[in-house]
Amino acid sequence: MKIATLVIDDDPDSRMIIRTYLSSNCPDLVITGEGASVKAGRELIGQLDPDLLLLDIELPDGTAFEILENISEKKFEVIFITAYNTYAVQAFKMAAIDYLLKPLDFAELDTALQRLKARIQEKYFASHWETFFYNSKQKELYERKLAIATVEGYFFTDMKEISHLESHSNYTHFYFSNGKKLISSHTLGYYEELLPPEFFFRIHHSFIINTSYVEKFTKEGAGGIVLMKAGAELIVSQRRKEEFLRHPGLGIKLKK
Repeated sequence: MKIATLVIDDDPDSRMIIRTYLSSNCPDLVITGEGASVKAGRELIGQLDPDLLLLDIELPDGTAFEILENISEKKFEVIFITAYNTYAVQAFKMAAIDYLLKPLDFAELDTALQRLKARIQEKYFASHWETFFYNSKQKELYERKLAIATVEGYFFTDMKEISHLESHSNYTHFYFSNGKKLISSHTLGYYEELLPPEFFFRIHHSFIINTSYVEKFTKEGAGGIVLMKAGAELIVSQRRKEEFLRHPGLGIKLKK
């Protein structure tokens, strides 16, 4: 499968490095065009109908997001490449969108390319971008959506609908307020970095809970037991107990 690729970056040296690396190491990626501005990016997308954009964020006449916001039907994937670490990395991860920092780490680029090839075959373009732009407009982190990677593809959900998460080796089981269950191919630690700590707390090496769904805490065992509204009873580790009981998300509703 040949992947038609556009490189939009105002640094000619950066474009040359990308071009040289891809031609030598990624024969299935074909660079069909290059540009150095928002204006050029828009024009090239309209003319060439790419499968992939390698897209710098800061451009002379605006940002990469200005290119994407004005395209109604996005039939391509994007890997952001930027020298700036000021953008919300979390927002990219929540929507399962790849980004790389300059100077490029080619091992990271290879990993990102492997992920995007799977996404191109699954054709989840619209959902990823809808999630990204929806999240960018939410002032509260808890109001954002999360892309959950599963063996069948991606599932996009409101974070506030997640009751708790449970670790199973390198997989994570999600439990939702409506009783639905989902198995993700990412680890619990991966999601711990994404979920807002004001609402989500890791009570045990195997469990992260949404404190909004805590019904009761009982002093059983070394650390205690949390009863969730859906009925799940989860162990609190002894070393996390005191921090858990001080968590602001519990408020005054917690019954001890």
